[in-house]
Amino acid sequence: MSPRAPRRGTNGKHAPVDGQRFLAELDSRRAAVAEQVRTVLGTGADAAPAAAAPFRPSGLLVRLSLLAAVAAAPVALFTALQPEMSDVLATSRSALGGFGLLQQIVVALAALGVAVLVHRRGRSARVVLVTAAAGAVATAALGVAATGGAVILGLMALGLAVAAARALHPALLVDGHPPAVRTRVLATHRAADGAGRVLALSAAAVLAGSGLTWRAAFLIAGALSVLVVAVVAARHLRAPNGGEHDTEAVRALVADAQTSEGGDQEAPPRQLREELRRVLHLATVRRVLGVWAALGALVLPLLGFVGYFLAQRWHVTTTGRLGVLAVATAFTLPVLALVAPRADAAFAADPGAPLRFAAGTCVVAAAALAIAAASPWFPVAVIAIGVVLATTAAVVPLLDVAALSVVPSAARPLVAALAQAAFLAVGGLGGVLVFGGVDRRFGLAGGVASLVLPALLAAWLARRSAASVAGDLQRLGDEVVVTEELRRHVGAGHQLPLLVCRGIDFSYGPLQVLFGVDFTVEEGQLVALLGTNGAGKSTLLRVVSGLGIPSAGSVHLRGEDITFTEPDRRVARGVAQVPGGRAVFGPLTVAENLRVVGAAAGRDKRSTDAAIDTVFDAFPRLAERRGQLASTLSGGEQQMLGLSKALLLRPPLLLVDELSLGLAPKVVGELLALVRRINAEGTAVVLVEQSVNVALSLADHAYFMEKGEVRFDGPASKLLDRGDLIRSVFLGGAAARLAGTGGRG
Repeated sequence: MSPRAPRRGTNGKHAPVDGQRFLAELDSRRAAVAEQVRTVLGTGADAAPAAAAPFRPSGLLVRLSLLAAVAAAPVALFTALQPEMSDVLATSRSALGGFGLLQQIVVALAALGVAVLVHRRGRSARVVLVTAAAGAVATAALGVAATGGAVILGLMALGLAVAAARALHPALLVDGHPPAVRTRVLATHRAADGAGRVLALSAAAVLAGSGLTWRAAFLIAGALSVLVVAVVAARHLRAPNGGEHDTEAVRALVADAQTSEGGDQEAPPRQLREELRRVLHLATVRRVLGVWAALGALVLPLLGFVGYFLAQRWHVTTTGRLGVLAVATAFTLPVLALVAPRADAAFAADPGAPLRFAAGTCVVAAAALAIAAASPWFPVAVIAIGVVLATTAAVVPLLDVAALSVVPSAARPLVAALAQAAFLAVGGLGGVLVFGGVDRRFGLAGGVASLVLPALLAAWLARRSAASVAGDLQRLGDEVVVTEELRRHVGAGHQLPLLVCRGIDFSYGPLQVLFGVDFTVEEGQLVALLGTNGAGKSTLLRVVSGLGIPSAGSVHLRGEDITFTEPDRRVARGVAQVPGGRAVFGPLTVAENLRVVGAAAGRDKRSTDAAIDTVFDAFPRLAERRGQLASTLSGGEQQMLGLSKALLLRPPLLLVDELSLGLAPKVVGELLALVRRINAEGTAVVLVEQSVNVALSLADHAYFMEKGEVRFDGPASKLLDRGDLIRSVFLGGAAARLAGTGGRG
């Protein structure tokens, strides 16, 4: 066996930390604080009394609720007053409806833009105030609009304010309040939205009864909006400290439990692509986005139907229609007051409870839609419409508390923005396209009745989503604990293992392949990863290189969490992989293959050329074929080229999959010499091999996998003592041959 390569990165303070001992200590400490972590995240035994405690609105909630109310008012006015605006502006009702739909698309896109801006720059409170001021001015401008074009401009500016509110308000409120009260906080905020709509519709009804036009309603709403924004700005709206009630509290809990230095270091922020990759991998987030899409397919067509439904089926005048909509919208307030406290109380025992409540309210909405469409009595139809508006509004805080609780603070605006994109651009636009023409064939009652389908779909999706919340919430806590422990060791000067994979689960669709895999690689180590076909060896390498994202567990490189880092960024951080039989770009020449690698590593032409010359000096056979297409090389030469690309990169960690597959022994020997050279220069190597002879001739540490689990982990020499594992790899008399040669090829 070749001598172990020298370890890199030791700072002289402490000896390297043994990987397996570190994982054992980590699991012990994680178990020690597990109940406290659950309590901090709102699901522990001590969380239930907090959820039952009286709720008092905070200053942040009051300010954001005022802004939500003034943002909702003009949206409600435009929805209700479209027939009157159409007559005055000489614009068709379908054109105004198109303007409203365009605004919804703008809101969806602007919400994503605002979330990206805040993720990169911060200053969420300032963004909220600036966009709210723009919305207030736009509301007043709608009151003096003389053309359809002016209406479009006003709606776009108003859409920006609505987008910022929908992307940032829920994230700020979740950040600023502990888990025990979050549903009530978000429900209060949603109630303020409903109250703004009720007041706007009621005032418009009074103005219409007094002979004033729709312009007066927008002008008054605009003036009040300017006043509210000025008052909130004067009270110094501030964003809360991100994660202070959950993830940062868990960090503090873990840090306080240790006596070592280094616990106060700040966690490095994730890049935008990494953050998006992370949140979209969470089952709860993906499923809740599906609920939002189904809800959009229900709500947006309903808002288009309801005004005309009242006017044409029940012959309600403008004043009466506004009054009916105000009364129906007012149903939102008691429903929220009824649902939110119960959802908070249930969250402590079952984090999926808010989504089960959401499923129930969607079923009620479906029943109310059927009643509204079929009822021959006007009061019953009005009550049913009120129930639909109230229940769909009550779903919003339930979805928000579930999705935003399972992601860290920095990701919450992104998740809220994705929810709006799913609601408006996916579900809303799709619902308008699918259900918008139903009334022309089956009448307005048929159009309203058709919306039972998306209501039931939302209920089914919400019910299905509830099962994943507890697991995703536990994963959030585990990630914080693991990251904090790693940071503590780094801050104390310990040399951690180069690679730490902890508790890795991975599935291809419904088929789970990896089960709780713990795997570490130390600096400069050469590790053999052995096992039967289908054991999960190559899949584990895919997880390490970023080609696969684990459904549970984490991957850390030199103490940094790279679980959701994209493959190209892992290459830049020093993780390279040579896949078996697929290590080259066939249409490129040998020299071009090496040049591409140099460019990917960010090297200039001069340094790349020098590195290529070094490779050609070491491997004359490749030098002879420098202008030959890689696809025309033999199998051994292609593997040699793949390893040479790794030699050019000089990565801290090299993953080699099936080095000897289908190759002659002489060629394998040449490749083994190259692997030894790469390792001797300081690169840690993980070698996946079917041939135990090949693997144990190189490695000083071995892992054996079977059926997605690690069955053996220890010095390579000790694997020889495990006859049961060797028989799993070898067929026929191969095990006897290995024993006869002493285990070395």
